[in-house]
Amino acid sequence: MSVSFIKEELPHYIEWRDNLMEASARFAIGESYTGKVVWDASAMPHGLIGGSTGSGKTGLLRCIIHQAIKKHWNISVLDFKGGGDYTTVERQYQDLAKDYGPFIISEAEEARQLLMGLTIEVKGRLAAFKEAGVSNIEEYNARGRERFVPWLLVVDEAAELLDVKPKDKAEKEMYSEIDHYLRTLARLSRAAGVHILMGFIRPSADVLDGQIKNNLLWRVCGYFSDPAASRIVLDSERATELPPEVKGRFIVGEEETQAYYFPVPPIAVEAEDGGEAEREPSAPASPAEQGTT
Repeated sequence: MSVSFIKEELPHYIEWRDNLMEASARFAIGESYTGKVVWDASAMPHGLIGGSTGSGKTGLLRCIIHQAIKKHWNISVLDFKGGGDYTTVERQYQDLAKDYGPFIISEAEEARQLLMGLTIEVKGRLAAFKEAGVSNIEEYNARGRERFVPWLLVVDEAAELLDVKPKDKAEKEMYSEIDHYLRTLARLSRAAGVHILMGFIRPSADVLDGQIKNNLLWRVCGYFSDPAASRIVLDSERATELPPEVKGRFIVGEEETQAYYFPVPPIAVEAEDGGEAEREPSAPASPAEQGTT
């Protein structure tokens, strides 16, 4: 038995700084009572992030995407809410990877094409590993040959892909292919350096079946009032014990964690004289603003 005494509560707000970056396929997530929390994508290649509306799930995804951009990874975001939550990191990505292709995908047919292309890419990488006599992307890149770039695939609100009621035969076939490609990537892409993060506002057993869930080994969960939703993500009810008023508070693995907040750059808005002015986007209140110490 390990017994710990908590001297101070976790802060309600920790702003992201680039000096928090981790090397290689490791991503800084936040601070827990035992120290810094890190997602090691080389050990747990795919992840599941759940949380009710307003829990800070999208902010956490945005922070991870920012780190992947700084690492010069390939990135694709499937966001069927229109993509507005990721426009700032999209601009950051396009500055580094001009003419690479769409960063945010909000249409089902484009998602099908991307997932099909990623499946072909993964199978091609695995064939190259076999020919080179290596087992994964790290060993292959260490040989000094052609270098494969890791790929981060973010599926925000995955229920929009996995819980669709098709209207006709053609749409049914399209969503069936999307489901097939996602399952294939979840099974095969670990060694190939393709990492999947799926976000859910309201996970259910109908949407998140065992085959996909069992491949999403890294688990993060924000506040849920429903114990069933917490059990689906964490296999426990710990998410119901989180403070619902604190944005960015998650259970990561086994630890209560305050996630880093990646500040959104000022948004250019049209000024009264026809030019552009800078407007600061809204951010979580600091501990002082929340009346805490």
